[in-house]
Amino acid sequence: MTTLRDMIEVMEAAEQGKVIQIKSKRVSIQNWRTIEEPDWNWRDYKYRVKKEPREWYICTYPATGETRRWHCNQKDQAIKHAKLWNEELIHVREVLED
Repeated sequence: MTTLRDMIEVMEAAEQGKVIQIKSKRVSIQNWRTIEEPDWNWRDYKYRVKKEPREWYICTYPATGETRRWHCNQKDQAIKHAKLWNEELIHVREVLED
């Protein structure tokens, strides 16, 4: 169920220029699709802000091959950490499916 707060958040995001997606409430197999100018028909459609992929860094130790996730989404900090510990840095970006 969509609450009034949910509706307001999506509409404010649209006002801020964020990408809005729509999905019919009647067709259960339909994927989310981007809409340029929503009609805000909350009775028949669901609306959401398009999800942004998460990004993070993975550090590996070249000598041992050991891998661990570096909990940092800021590139500058991750680079400093990798250099400090002589690690290889891998940038990972999530792939989102609608």
